[in-house]
Amino acid sequence: MARHHKSDPESRGLCFQATLTLAEEARRLNLEERVGFVRWSVRRDQAFLEHWALVLDGAKVVDMTAVQVDGDANPLRRLADYPANYVRPRQYPLEVVLDVMAHHVSRRGRNFSRRLLWILHLALFRHDTARAFQARSILALIDCIAELVRRGVTLCTSHILDRAIARLSRILMRLE
Repeated sequence: MARHHKSDPESRGLCFQATLTLAEEARRLNLEERVGFVRWSVRRDQAFLEHWALVLDGAKVVDMTAVQVDGDANPLRRLADYPANYVRPRQYPLEVVLDVMAHHVSRRGRNFSRRLLWILHLALFRHDTARAFQARSILALIDCIAELVRRGVTLCTSHILDRAIARLSRILMRLE
């Protein structure tokens, strides 16, 4: 079961992993009809681009890493109570995320590679665009495309930066 994190340092960067663990437990308990994932885009935060939690009955949130959001360690909140820089909360059925993760992550190690994150964001994009088409909303469709582009650019930039750092490290090793 996901552990409720009580301090910012112990919860930093673990929102997706903690939420995934909690979602697996919710599925095991047959709560798929009541529980889903919620993902916010986070603005004006250099450390995070998005935040994940579970949403219960569409309005309540179970957030095992909530302390990193605003310093309050209480994992039970209302969706509407998140800070203003947590924007565009998107909700997903458990199977959208869990099915992707089940096919690409071993139970022994939770390796969230860039490739896996891209596959996950493509699945989220397909879900969001289907909802946009269902709602016949061109603005929602444009927002879905923009979200996918943002995540793609972030993942590509991260890859390029890691390659540049590795190259610099190899060059510095040769100089020694």
